[in-house]
Amino acid sequence: MSAEEAAAVATDAVAEDAVPAAAIPAAAEQAAPAAADPTPAPATTSSPNAPTIVVLGGTGQTGKWFLKGAVLRGYNLRIIARSAKKTKVVLAEVLGNITAEVVETKYFKTGQCTVIETDGFAVSKLVEAGRGADTIASFVGLIQRGVNVVLPACEAVLEACEKLYMEEQESGATDLCPKQFLLMSTIGVNDGVQIGRKAWGRFVMCCTGCLPTMKSGFGDLKQGEMRLMDYQSSRGKNFKTQLNIVRCSILKDTKDYVNAGLDTIGGASAYELVDFGDADALKMAKTSFDIDRWIVAQAFLDLVNAFDKRLERSAVEVKKYACFAKKV
Repeated sequence: MSAEEAAAVATDAVAEDAVPAAAIPAAAEQAAPAAADPTPAPATTSSPNAPTIVVLGGTGQTGKWFLKGAVLRGYNLRIIARSAKKTKVVLAEVLGNITAEVVETKYFKTGQCTVIETDGFAVSKLVEAGRGADTIASFVGLIQRGVNVVLPACEAVLEACEKLYMEEQESGATDLCPKQFLLMSTIGVNDGVQIGRKAWGRFVMCCTGCLPTMKSGFGDLKQGEMRLMDYQSSRGKNFKTQLNIVRCSILKDTKDYVNAGLDTIGGASAYELVDFGDADALKMAKTSFDIDRWIVAQAFLDLVNAFDKRLERSAVEVKKYACFAKKV
């Protein structure tokens, strides 16, 4: 495996071209009433009980497949991105045989999808997007060597969720704070070293600490994970968002994707999800060297669907999973 291929391990480019919002002209004073629009409003494509998900890194190489699966399943999306225009273009590309204009009409004008434009991870924007959401899902990863993005994203999400939790306490509301946070990470960091060696071998694991790009990306993921685990120990009783770390094998792209499972709920899964808290399952896990990005998206979508938001949690906990491609 080349250094360039190795450097792609569990990293997604989330850099986006900033497109300034178009200026909206002020209405002229005493303007004549606008004529009624004879075109009926587009019907919503989501169901009344569909989960609402805040997505970070949604235009990245893995996040875009999550967006596709989410809209096909009828989930409601609040996408944190620099450019709403780019987000619609990316979604049109992964849906296939559809234009950005149709995407806007079908998914955005109906209210199923919303883009919250911001540079970086502004806490105020995450509070706005997270208010009343069920899940926050992060697919952010390496942009350039030496620039952390996972750690700042985790810190911003934790702060936003804490602010929303405090809003709940002050207002008496019970549905303001997101119920879970899903973080895409990689096997081979923190307490995943042993399973990393099993899936990748010692040579690749050695590369993660030697090759500058891999060392930088893995270091960012490691720090992001540690921030969540440190937060659990320090703020567990004053925080109710479930924290889930999904550690994936090496991410890859396959031409001519077969996306079976992305648009269904409870269908056949193409992944193996192993709980790090189950030592026996982890020992017996059937690992894979790599995993298609759309399969990771399927795992995240199923975790959104499987999460029981009705459960009351007295304290936050951190759950860690290893995600591999299912053997066929």
